[in-house]
Amino acid sequence: MHLRRDPIIRDSPIHIESQRELLPDNPQADPKPIGYLDICVLFLTGSDKLYLAMECKRLNVRQAKNRTATQASEYVTKGMMRFVSGQYSPTWPLGAMLGYVMDGNMQTAYIAIRHQIERHAQQLLYDPALFRDVKQLELFSTTHQRPGVPIELRHLLLAAHGLP
Repeated sequence: MHLRRDPIIRDSPIHIESQRELLPDNPQADPKPIGYLDICVLFLTGSDKLYLAMECKRLNVRQAKNRTATQASEYVTKGMMRFVSGQYSPTWPLGAMLGYVMDGNMQTAYIAIRHQIERHAQQLLYDPALFRDVKQLELFSTTHQRPGVPIELRHLLLAAHGLP
C-alpha cells in the first residue's frame, strides 16, 4: 500500500502486486494457480510474463519459552527452490529473496541460511565454492545452474525486531 501511494511509483512503467497468482501458460490446463508470488514487480510492457518475483520468508522467529527457530530450512526449501524448480521466473534470469529477521540478529540468520544452502547445494543446482564472503550480511546473491536459464537470486535480509 505504501508503494502504491508513492507518486514516483504510480507514474512509473512498473506495477507492484502482492500475492500475485501464477497461472499455467496453457489455457486448456486446470486454471488452479501454480503459486502465489509474495511480491511481484510487473514491468508494463503488455506482457504479464515479464516480472521480478520476490519470495518472502521469516527468519529467527521467537517461539515459546524464549526459544528461536531460525527457519532457514524453509527459506531454502520452500523459498529458493521455487525459483530453482522453475515454479517462479522460469524464463527470467533474476529473482529476489527477502528474509525478515524477526529478532534482528542478522549474523545468526545469515549463517543459518548459508549452512542450509550448503546442505541443499545439489537440489539448488548450486556450487558452494561459488559462495563468496560478503561485506554486508544483509545483502548477497547466489547463482543456480538450472536447465535452460540459470538464475541469480538476490537476497536481502531485513531486521524486523519489535514486530509481532
